[in-house]
Amino acid sequence: MWGESYPDAYMRGCPGMAEREPDVRWSVELPYGCRLPAYYNGGSGSDGTRRPEGMWDWNDVQPFHVDAEVNPFTGRPFFKEVVFYHSRSRTLLTTDTY
Repeated sequence: MWGESYPDAYMRGCPGMAEREPDVRWSVELPYGCRLPAYYNGGSGSDGTRRPEGMWDWNDVQPFHVDAEVNPFTGRPFFKEVVFYHSRSRTLLTTDTY
């Protein structure tokens, strides 16, 4: 696994990944529904209760959690994605969403 090749790397997963992939050495799991800092408090900043302790500054790298598909039988999302926006470089970081 790639995480074992980089033992000093922070392993961060989208919501539900720690339960789905228990063998991965996760550092932290992003919270369900995490959004850009301006989303909270009428645009005045991030909601500190939604940012796990030890996470980066969400004003610098802004996360956005998406439930892209919902299982029609259970009503629960089965494709979760987190995209990131790096404000200083104005770069959008995506994975499967692309």
